[in-house]
Amino acid sequence: MSAARILVSVSPGEVRVALLRGDRLDEAWVERPARPDGVGDLQQARVTALAPAMAGAFLALAGGETGFLPESEAGPVRQPIGKSVSEGQVLVVRVTRASQGGKGARVSAKVAPEARASLALPPGHAPALLARGPEAALRLARAVPEAMLLTDGAAVAARLRGLLGAGRVGFSPKPVFEEALEAEFDLLAGPEVPLDGGGRLLVHPTPALVAIDVDAAAAAGVADPEAQRRVNEAAVLAAARQLRLRQLAGPILLDLAGMTAKRRAALAEPLARALAPDHLARLLGLGPLGLFEICGSGCTRRCTRCWRGR
Repeated sequence: MSAARILVSVSPGEVRVALLRGDRLDEAWVERPARPDGVGDLQQARVTALAPAMAGAFLALAGGETGFLPESEAGPVRQPIGKSVSEGQVLVVRVTRASQGGKGARVSAKVAPEARASLALPPGHAPALLARGPEAALRLARAVPEAMLLTDGAAVAARLRGLLGAGRVGFSPKPVFEEALEAEFDLLAGPEVPLDGGGRLLVHPTPALVAIDVDAAAAAGVADPEAQRRVNEAAVLAAARQLRLRQLAGPILLDLAGMTAKRRAALAEPLARALAPDHLARLLGLGPLGLFEICGSGCTRRCTRCWRGR
């Protein structure tokens, strides 16, 4: 496997972090220190409602926010949510995915004993922020211990050297993001993603779901019957990668370009494989409208959290 690198680009009010494997962008984070997204935060939370049909529970978090605790993250063994927690119970949880598109944060009650022991729990049952989570650069450095880290922020370099060791953190007086990486981050900020060989993805997060449409462009009108298949093969790989890079969650619908339902179904296995590196994204199948249905909340089945009324 290609060597992993972490690049940290610092500008006023913003820090961009890229995990590269070789020259391929594997994870991308944009942080605004004045408005932290809360990922990694430890909170004292209170269970406000069990949602068995959603395979989880809703929690009150600090600041009036709402979190969702999947039953898979409620205890050491997955079991029906009512056997793991009860309404009114106070839990220590870690935020694993930021609130997004009007949906609350995703949380986990699987907090390491040493982390829990270091906390000073406030009295009472009120939700409270216990500890801020580590910045994205530190999270990635701990998750990928073989990766060297390079930053163009002197203060960031000094802080991370104190946490990771001087030998692992480098400082560059020049910007660490090259032109190609800048272009990838620019793409992540917009809805359009060009596909290898032609065509494009259109990624549209909404409050209800994430819609991804494949535009075959010129391939839609050519005589080659395999042209659309090639565009769609590229599209399923690109769609899975965009979900991971953009940290998109909740219900996700992927509409391929043209093709019969039978030919679309043949791309289910490549799509499932492409989604595998994202531990939260699961392919649920090809729906009656010919759209691939993906759950980005860690579910393993259709639950009403993602597919209300289906």
